[in-house]
Amino acid sequence: MAERADQMAPLSQAVAGAALAGARAWPAPLRLSLNVTAQDFALPDFAQSLLARVANAGFAPDRLTIEITEQTLIDDFDGCAQALRRLADSGVAVALDDFGTGFSNFRTLKALPLDTLKLDRSLVRDVAHDRRDRAILAAMVAMARALSLGVVAEGVESAEQLAVLAQEGVDLFQGFLRAGPLDGAAMAQMAAGAP
Repeated sequence: MAERADQMAPLSQAVAGAALAGARAWPAPLRLSLNVTAQDFALPDFAQSLLARVANAGFAPDRLTIEITEQTLIDDFDGCAQALRRLADSGVAVALDDFGTGFSNFRTLKALPLDTLKLDRSLVRDVAHDRRDRAILAAMVAMARALSLGVVAEGVESAEQLAVLAQEGVDLFQGFLRAGPLDGAAMAQMAAGAP
């Protein structure tokens, strides 16, 4: 609805502001990840505006990760790459979200200042039971390692999946195996080891 009403960028900015304000109180080494849309990148001086918002919130740029999808880059790849380099030069990490779906273009891996590949849940779903899925996972992890990228697996729901991911060298995981969606306070409690 926000996209149809041409309100995606203002909504994204409001969410980023609220998230930065809430995350400021999180203990280190907790990081904040923000999803960035094509509409965000279309704004003039997007990178500078985001860095100003980070500074105004009193949040350290090196504790922020910007998550993008390849779909985000379609309209203006070069402009997006330039904005991402500006953010990366300021200490912001960049993650390529939903990797393995859509284009999975190697140009993206070469041209962008990426820190992390986030493997889409579709690559994780059957990894404990399907030999081909495990081979694809192993190849993606090997490629990420060769490019000095971290690897996060999305959609982890079982201990079997987690065991395979650990054996293949995946760094981190997201999914219902650990927790469903949490608000900031609940997430900080979980990270602190509270039940």
